Amino acid sequence: MTTTVAENDETVAGLGRRVAANLLDTAVLVWPFLVAIATASQSLGLAVAAYVLGLLNNLVMGMVNWGLTATRGYTVGQRWMGVWVLDEQTQAPIGWGRAFVRNLVLSLLSFTGVGLLANAFVISGDPRGRGWHDRVGRSVAVTRRGAEGSTPARGIEAAPARGLEPRPLPGVPAPPSLATPQPTSARDVPVVTRATAPGLTPPVVVAQAAAPRTPTAVPLITSVPGFPAPAPAHPPAPAPASVADPVAAPSGPARLSLVTASGTTLPDADHVVVGRDPVTSGAEVGACLEDPARSLSKTHAAFVRGGGKLWVHDLGSTNGVAVVRDERPTLVEREESFELMAGDRVMLGELEIEVEQR
Repeated sequence: MTTTVAENDETVAGLGRRVAANLLDTAVLVWPFLVAIATASQSLGLAVAAYVLGLLNNLVMGMVNWGLTATRGYTVGQRWMGVWVLDEQTQAPIGWGRAFVRNLVLSLLSFTGVGLLANAFVISGDPRGRGWHDRVGRSVAVTRRGAEGSTPARGIEAAPARGLEPRPLPGVPAPPSLATPQPTSARDVPVVTRATAPGLTPPVVVAQAAAPRTPTAVPLITSVPGFPAPAPAHPPAPAPASVADPVAAPSGPARLSLVTASGTTLPDADHVVVGRDPVTSGAEVGACLEDPARSLSKTHAAFVRGGGKLWVHDLGSTNGVAVVRDERPTLVEREESFELMAGDRVMLGELEIEVEQR
């Protein structure tokens, strides 16, 4: 189950920026042919060499832009202009198959100026700026401020830097986050034991409200000076022994569990590596996940516990890792980590994992 990002939570790339990015990509492809045309009248050999260079350049740059769109979400020109092409639901890169279909439709539209002009009108009239090629690829073009991995203006939140290495040593607790306020409960107030021995001064109890003061008992006059005291009618009852108030033992922090959409619970270990056939080392625990859509990489991501917290770490996956919190997806950058909370949904490609509190 995926959630579509609301339109007002995105920064849709403008038509002018997208056209500029496509012009940059086109310039990279056509410059050798321009050299061939310019030198055709001077040297036939140089013109042929420039033409062959142009064909090789188109082949290489076509493969490069295809791979960048599939795994990173941009071409060379789009990266220069700050445009990202991402999945319209998970905000992750769209993968190899959808990137190929999207680029194929755009190439067919480029054969005629009428096709590109009509597609530009479609982009301008769509609330999310999607052309025909975007709709076929189920993608949306958005903008980000700054370099790769920075936070977009809306919708996509960059994973916070945790200082966690891709493969942390098992058993070493992660440092607490300074941005997360530590909860204060009744257990944080020190418990003071009452003084029962005579002659001791009662200790001062630090509490939020002042404790009521017990009035001092006035001793009864039992005798008159010069006369013997009468014998008591009944022996005095012994004072009850002071019983210390029971103190409840503090319970440990709640532990989070990971459950797939099919109901499978991942191993409760400090370092769990997941994927189609994950490669593990040392104390790591591998978990092979079934993915009918085949969107998982062989070694896709790792779930790391430490200090009562849980992180997900992208191990350089092809289709990316995203965390959906409060119906807002956050793309986890490659080789970076993101702290999880109860109620989060982790998208490994198209496979969903629920974060539950036990």
